[in-house]
Parts: sequence; structure tokens; C-alpha cells
Amino acid sequence: MERIWWDGRGVSPSPTEGRRDVVHRPTDAGGLFAEALKRALAKVNSMQLEASAQVERASTGDVEDISQVVLALERADLALRLITEVRNRLLDAYNQLSRLS
Repeated sequence: MERIWWDGRGVSPSPTEGRRDVVHRPTDAGGLFAEALKRALAKVNSMQLEASAQVERASTGDVEDISQVVLALERADLALRLITEVRNRLLDAYNQLSRLS
């Protein structure tokens, strides 16, 4: 994360601005949040797919320990409920902000 410095007169860029040996990363919080949300959605999707595959294997008798199937189903269910709640909170926040303007 790039830092912004206070020099007594106002906000100034980082003292490392222009140096070639320093890597500057974008500070777009919206972009970082969007990427985190995409990763979370991808993880939930993979958990759902894994649970579905576990159920399919259980239905054909290819699973020795049924508790692993139940555990995969519960993890997928919990992840889906969590991401749904995040979505609901984001929509609520968006609606509240839209009412302000």
C-alpha cells in the first residue's frame, strides 16, 4: 500500500516517489475489495462443487467415510450462507447510501 505523507503544508506523495528500487502498488480500495470478493465467491463455488462431487461419490458407494461427505456439505452450506449475508449487507449499505443522495 502506497503511503501519503503530511509535510506540514498539506498532503504530499511518498518520499520514495520516482525511485526505481521501490515498488508502488495501487491504493484503489474498491479494486482490492472487488478482488477479495471475487476470490471469496470462487472459493464458495469450489466448495459447492466439491460437496456435489462428494455426494455423487457417496451415492455410487465410492466413499469409505460418510462423515467426510457430511463435513463437505456443511462447509459448503456455511460458506454459501456467509456469502449470502455479505451480499445482503452490501445491498443494504448501497441502498442506504443511495437514499442519502
